[in-house]
Amino acid sequence: MFHYHKLIICCVLLGSAPLVRADVEIKPETSSTHPGPYRPWSLEVQQVNPEHLHGITAETLAKMSLEDPLLKYAYIDVFMRNVGRLDNLEDEQALVLKDMRRRGESVTPMLLKLAMENQETGYESALLSRIDQVGTINLDPYLEYARNILRERTQTMSASLAGCASGLLSRHGSKEDVELLERVLQERTYVTSSVSISLKELKRRLESPKNISRPMLKDRPPTSEAATDNSADSARRPSTAKGVEETPSKPWITWISFIIVAGVMLWLVLRNGIKRGR
Repeated sequence: MFHYHKLIICCVLLGSAPLVRADVEIKPETSSTHPGPYRPWSLEVQQVNPEHLHGITAETLAKMSLEDPLLKYAYIDVFMRNVGRLDNLEDEQALVLKDMRRRGESVTPMLLKLAMENQETGYESALLSRIDQVGTINLDPYLEYARNILRERTQTMSASLAGCASGLLSRHGSKEDVELLERVLQERTYVTSSVSISLKELKRRLESPKNISRPMLKDRPPTSEAATDNSADSARRPSTAKGVEETPSKPWITWISFIIVAGVMLWLVLRNGIKRGR
């Protein structure tokens, strides 16, 4: 429930940020549409022609370099297009997301560089709120990016950015992040609404039994009871010579052999008696 409320707040705040659409020009935020400081998009992003994304194919995306401005624009578009989950994408954006997932962790330096170059445009918030939905990317660099925002930009970050950064920590952070979120709440009351929900969810997740680390069964050494049972089983097994199989007991073979021997002896006696009679 905490996660649901936090996501709603984060998404509502993100709703005021300009979405990057293929048919809409990217514009910087203003103080009237986004609380806190704002900056224009980087020159590289502004110079991309969004019309080039129309009709894009998976083959075209696969051939693009991570330094291609159009690919960067397409990746930004994926994160900012929807307020909800990344599953609700149009066909072209779904292809871009599939390409991102295929490339895996190799996209992380590019995504974080874009975030650094486009601070307070809404992209940082969108990235941190949805990066864990990609599924093929190590989240550690993004968690550290979120921590740096909360530590170093405590007094300048917007409420939306604070909510999304703390939200990522609430879903994937560690117990050390509890202290960080508590300090943010003390120093910046302006972001209390979103950060306090993230803090509650982080504490609840860390206290959940599911987060207790337990070794896998296959990695655990055998217990003394198991070793005792194994020794007892070994003692009960009959010992046989190495490489020699134990011959099973077959009484019928003995009887057949006896009958054959008796028959041969009877034939010899009869034959000798016939010879003497002659």
